[in-house]
Amino acid sequence: MAREAAAKDKNYDSRHTRERMQVEFTGKFGKPAYDWQLDTAEALLLSLDTVIIAGNMSRDGTEARSRTFTSW
Repeated sequence: MAREAAAKDKNYDSRHTRERMQVEFTGKFGKPAYDWQLDTAEALLLSLDTVIIAGNMSRDGTEARSRTFTSW
């Protein structure tokens, strides 16, 4: 809903924006961003209220999953 409104009102292109963020992130950190990181960045760009619940590394060294909740 917010993406569609921004596309209509501000000529916002979600696909292009996410691709650009992915290129910048990969160039800076050497690996691609997770979807939740792109979701969070996009939500902040669209000025949405956003809550991020981020896990830490688990004891076996695998990465925990994180979630982004927005008021689309």
